Amino acid sequence: PQPVEEKVECDTNATAEDSIDVNSVSQQIMSKPVSVKDKIKLFNTFAAGCYVSGDYQSAFDLLSGALTLDSSDPMIIKNLAYVCAAAGENEQAMEFVSKLPMVDFGLLKNIK
Repeated sequence: PQPVEEKVECDTNATAEDSIDVNSVSQQIMSKPVSVKDKIKLFNTFAAGCYVSGDYQSAFDLLSGALTLDSSDPMIIKNLAYVCAAAGENEQAMEFVSKLPMVDFGLLKNIK
């Protein structure tokens, strides 16, 4: 496998009005000859760019793609909860929190 630093072409500085092509990015990540762990890291990295730029839907979609690789990864679940909270979807955020193996008080405060 190649290192995770291999580039996937995507503008992670996209704004909410100028969202990325999630399907294209997801396909590029999934086709990379890297480990599942590295693919999850790539999904999280691109989702973080979307999150920071306020494109919560793309961040959610990318993290959901990562969740298909490992449905119990606590970092993916936690990041999904943060995205939902940022988008004002507190009930959905709490659903993700309930799936975490350990309570994250910072996350709860953010949702509250």
